[in-house]
Amino acid sequence: QPIVGQAFDSCTLPSVSQMRNWFVNSPYRAWNLYIGGSSRGNCGNLTASHIAQLAQQGWRLIPTWVGPQASCTTFAMRMSADPAIAYAEGVSEANQAIAVASSLGLTRPDGTGTMIYYDLEAYDVANQACRNAASSFIAGWSAQLRARGHKAGVYGSACSSALADFSTNPVPPDGVWIAAWIRPYEYRPEATVWDVPCLADSLWPNQQRLRQYSGGHDETWGGLTLNIDSSVLDGIVAALNP
Repeated sequence: QPIVGQAFDSCTLPSVSQMRNWFVNSPYRAWNLYIGGSSRGNCGNLTASHIAQLAQQGWRLIPTWVGPQASCTTFAMRMSADPAIAYAEGVSEANQAIAVASSLGLTRPDGTGTMIYYDLEAYDVANQACRNAASSFIAGWSAQLRARGHKAGVYGSACSSALADFSTNPVPPDGVWIAAWIRPYEYRPEATVWDVPCLADSLWPNQQRLRQYSGGHDETWGGLTLNIDSSVLDGIVAALNP
């Protein structure tokens, strides 16, 4: 579902009571879920019941999958530098992400109907072979999610993850979550998803953009301090199906 508003993400897993406090007292209405993937950090163990309780409070969710990274990075888990193999890996990652999303209650009973963003961290975009393989990987990711009744997204830096490349894929992502930070890191009610470096406003223009405008910083709402990243939304997130 498209949403206009603000979201936060945190590696630590806030408790149900902490999330209730922030839903009442903070400007945030959506929260990122790192649902899995081989490159996911140790961000706590999500459960379907925890997510269901957050949804009952009114939270919208941004399911994110952190799998293999670009072939030219130093991440332990990397995609192939061969575009054909990378495409197949993208398909495989989509299937794994759908299985986890379903187990967490993020899909409809028939296993369709969610949005999952792929976390593609920065890499050497001057390396054309690496860039081609990353684009092919995301092509496989997006095509498979769409084929199985879901929407596909990508998170990354507009410049150093080359997000614009994916707009010309045979099946482009349904939405992008753009990392484009404004310093100092703080909540900014005036932040916008537009006028981002390296990504023309003509790409993903129809409620298809989230923008992470602030990196890790402490914010206090309702007497509770959390270390978060902040995002402004005019794009697609997941709403738990009742």
